[in-house]
Amino acid sequence: MKFALFLCFLFTIFFSNFAQTNSSSVKSNIVKGQILDTLTAKNLEFVSVRLFSARDSSVVGGALTDSLGKFELSVFKTKRFYLTFSLVGYSSKTIENLSFNDANISYDLGKISLKSSSVQNLTEVKVIGQLDVFKTGIDKKIYNVSEDLNTQGSSASDVLNNIPSIEVDQDGNISLRGDGNVIILVDGRPSTLTINGGLQGLPANSVERIEVVTNPSAKYDPDGTSGIINIVLKKSKLRGINGAVSTTLGTGNLFNGTGSVNVRTSKINVFANYSYRYSEGYRNFDGKLSRGTSLGTTLLEQNRPGTHLRKNQNLRVGFDYYLTNTQTIGFSVNHALGYQDRFSALNNTFYDEDRLLYSNWERKSNDISEDENLDFNVNYRNELKNNKGTLSADFTTSFGNEKNSGEYSNEYFLNNYVSSTQSYINQRLNKKEDNNVTTGQLDYTTTLTKQKARIEVGAKVILRNQNLDTKSETLNDSLNLYLSDTLANFRYKYVEQITSAYAIWGQQFGKWKYQLGIRGEYAQQIPYLIDQDKRIVNDYFNLFPSGHLRYDLNKKRELSLSYSKRINRANSYELNPFTDYSDPLNLRFGNPYLTPEFINSFDLGYSIEKDKIVFTSSIFYRSSTDVIQRVKVFYDDNITATTYGNIDKSQSYGFEAVLNYKPLKWFRNTLSFNGDRIEYFNAGGEGNFNNSGFNLGIKYSGTVDFWKNTASFQVNVRYNTPRIAAQGKVLPRSAIDISGDKKFSDHWSIGMRLSDVFNTQGFSYDFQQQTVRQTGNYKWLTRRLYFTLTYKFGKLEIGKKENRNSAGGEVDF
Repeated sequence: MKFALFLCFLFTIFFSNFAQTNSSSVKSNIVKGQILDTLTAKNLEFVSVRLFSARDSSVVGGALTDSLGKFELSVFKTKRFYLTFSLVGYSSKTIENLSFNDANISYDLGKISLKSSSVQNLTEVKVIGQLDVFKTGIDKKIYNVSEDLNTQGSSASDVLNNIPSIEVDQDGNISLRGDGNVIILVDGRPSTLTINGGLQGLPANSVERIEVVTNPSAKYDPDGTSGIINIVLKKSKLRGINGAVSTTLGTGNLFNGTGSVNVRTSKINVFANYSYRYSEGYRNFDGKLSRGTSLGTTLLEQNRPGTHLRKNQNLRVGFDYYLTNTQTIGFSVNHALGYQDRFSALNNTFYDEDRLLYSNWERKSNDISEDENLDFNVNYRNELKNNKGTLSADFTTSFGNEKNSGEYSNEYFLNNYVSSTQSYINQRLNKKEDNNVTTGQLDYTTTLTKQKARIEVGAKVILRNQNLDTKSETLNDSLNLYLSDTLANFRYKYVEQITSAYAIWGQQFGKWKYQLGIRGEYAQQIPYLIDQDKRIVNDYFNLFPSGHLRYDLNKKRELSLSYSKRINRANSYELNPFTDYSDPLNLRFGNPYLTPEFINSFDLGYSIEKDKIVFTSSIFYRSSTDVIQRVKVFYDDNITATTYGNIDKSQSYGFEAVLNYKPLKWFRNTLSFNGDRIEYFNAGGEGNFNNSGFNLGIKYSGTVDFWKNTASFQVNVRYNTPRIAAQGKVLPRSAIDISGDKKFSDHWSIGMRLSDVFNTQGFSYDFQQQTVRQTGNYKWLTRRLYFTLTYKFGKLEIGKKENRNSAGGEVDF
């Protein structure tokens, strides 16, 4: 930690001295300001600012606002000019008749308010339409959850499945652009809430928006082959008291209730959200394993019907305190409780090559788990004087624990399905797991006015700890007692420490804008097998460069090129070598000797914005070495094991396109394509890992507003072609959802949603290795009918004193 902070201090001194040395080397005029939302006074990021010559209306400069809504333009050889401001979902604005004299002066336009294209200014400000569900920025895509009708009654995992290029499988595992190595953050920070499928229990209406960053800069952690997904939870900043209560009922015994309240004054903003979710369903599986040996071919058929009960509660409270006009301190606590009860009866039938049955047995299992997650966050932000930059500090600690208890029984049958005289086996398993994640981060940003440049430096520390204690027992029939066995008795500890520091330099020259960054990181990963007193230490230091280049083709078109080096670290589960015997014929265990995977990622993007169309596209290329892959191992006794290993390399190249089209005020469409070709290479070792193929995913969302904009209807369609894996492929997947809502007043509304209309959503795979082939199909309850009732209270009012940091004046249109 001291090392990282020291580096941050040195970077700051160095660049500050550089700024002072060169402050008089360039003569130019400066135009700057800050863009805010008229309704919420929130800083607007990625607003397109264009500067035109008044003489011939040619573009002479441009910029995008930063995370604080600020922009700054250097103006050369232009005395008279005008400015335009535009952002998807907001009405464009223009400032005309601006001019410089012969002196070297600056225009500080102060705060500039942009109005949402769906908002009218009345005595009481009321939202009467919808913002766009999707917004696109230079380095990220933003998905506004509250504007998607298809989220009614759903979970955060369901929401992610609606976003272009993101897929969620039956266990809640998330992939981006076909790659499952993606970093999931909550409010920009690591959280134990994302562990063990915790997002499946987080209600969608607790989420404000989701941000997707596919090629992050050096400011972000380098983890994640395909990028970062940031889940931002709701926290209103409207003046006064306001809130909402919502209840959802769904077929298949589903209930979801949420409530939120927010109180804001001139000095403090206090918020609280609570949600409860209850759902019942099923989780079925059927599969086949065909294996050829010197003695012939054997076939194993498996069928597992199962039930699934889930209960979740989530409470989030916090406050923001405005110390001064430029300084804010915030604190928040998030407390989540979860409960799951899974029951299944797995039938295993063996046949010989003539399909004659020679073995059959059934394994019944009842798994109950209880988990608790607690996140604490303290943050501080200081906006430096004269718009010179920001200083921020953030500290988060997250505690998670889970208790699992499982009861299992094996019953063997003769060929005529009559119970065998073979012993009836009863087992039980108890597991306790603790997860702790602590992060501390310091960031500093400053602008160099004359150079039209920006410097960012910072340091970060991440500490992760996991403790796992598992006990297994088998019933002794003669004693009628459960006695300890060796099936799954182990204690496992995992420690991870990452210390890093970064520096970024960004600058703009007319239509060109570039950014270069470097991140240095020292990491330690230590899986500790306690019972064997064996510690496996993997420590390493790496540099992660990044670069972004952007060019404004004209007022509404932009071209971008980006590069970043990234890392995929094996997580604690992938490193845990102990075997999971919940299905004796399909075992699972990790590999403590996994080494990190390194990735070079390139992205070339193009975007165009017109009155009715916003189109963004990119082509990308990823090259990886020491690729961490899930590996299927097939044993001679027809047992299959899933583990992890490093293969030599892989490469992926593909495209992504997102089209937002609004041909009429009442008709909105979003269509996205994501396709890539993946190639796996492994020169040595066992297994068939030299595999390649093309993957394609398509998603469509269409919304129609009617009944004087008080009602809406929406349809969502998802389809994925077969997805190639190192040893086989995942079969095609598809689903169609329909939803609608009706607003009866400013306070009351109802909604309806039918998910997976044709009951096609599931997960199927086909894995092959030499003389072995395994297929499987997972199906769970995906077709439900939801009804939602929502009540909102409080007034959405903006007064003259609503905007903070008013020094420098305000320009409103």
